[in-house]
Amino acid sequence: MRPVGKRDLVLLGGGHSHVEVLRAFGQIARKRLHCSSSSHQEMKKTQKGKPGVDREQNGSGGGGGGASAVHCLTLISRGRFTPYSGMLPGWASGFYSYRDCHIDLQRLASYAGARLVLAEATGIDTLSRTVSFGGGDGETIVVHPPVPYDVLSIDIGITPGSSAVPGADEHATPVKPIDRFVRQYENLIERYRAAAAAAETTSLDRDLQGPPVPLMRVCVVGGGAGGVELAAAVRYRLEVRTKKRFTSAVQYRLEVGLNSLYTAAVYESLSWLSVLLLVLLFS
Repeated sequence: MRPVGKRDLVLLGGGHSHVEVLRAFGQIARKRLHCSSSSHQEMKKTQKGKPGVDREQNGSGGGGGGASAVHCLTLISRGRFTPYSGMLPGWASGFYSYRDCHIDLQRLASYAGARLVLAEATGIDTLSRTVSFGGGDGETIVVHPPVPYDVLSIDIGITPGSSAVPGADEHATPVKPIDRFVRQYENLIERYRAAAAAAETTSLDRDLQGPPVPLMRVCVVGGGAGGVELAAAVRYRLEVRTKKRFTSAVQYRLEVGLNSLYTAAVYESLSWLSVLLLVLLFS
């Protein structure tokens, strides 16, 4: 039977907010363990030598706040690793590996004393207060039983509404969800390497001088800091990092109406990388 006042807290999704919640639970648990150990040692010193005291007593430790009211902490995620989006440009440029910019949810859940359910949630029943899971496109897999909750937090990330832009779904790759972007970007790099190798071979066979063809064009759409970093990262990865004598064009669309100092900094940085800027007014 569940202790009075205890609740089942379920975290649906491995987003940044839930990462911080898990880290906080882990820190509270470590603090409580430290307090309990310190109190236990102090108790032993105080009771040492007292007549009639021949058995150790163990306190429950202090602190914890809301964490002490949680009976069971559960994290539900489709995958074991969740990306840290702030490091994505560094990964795209080749400075970080895949593991460097991904958080191991299994390890974090263990640190927080939480249960990790690796499955894709397909439904939430607010009457029975449960999260349910599907079978996954008809494949023969073990379906996880519904997970009950008293408190449910949802942090599953975002998916851009690219369907509102004609041709975007067919020809563009949204940065989020990041796992899809990672696969598409790795495919782009492989195509680039293959094209560069073929172009260099052709250039050597013909004894040509100068950069070989063909030309690969990459267009980054977005006026925020993330778009600037990604455009610079793509250019660096394709030109500098690969050490290839291969021509590429990276275009970055900067929206009008932004702060003038910000715009000047963007122009200076991307111009240094030979990134073509297109200033457009989006309606």
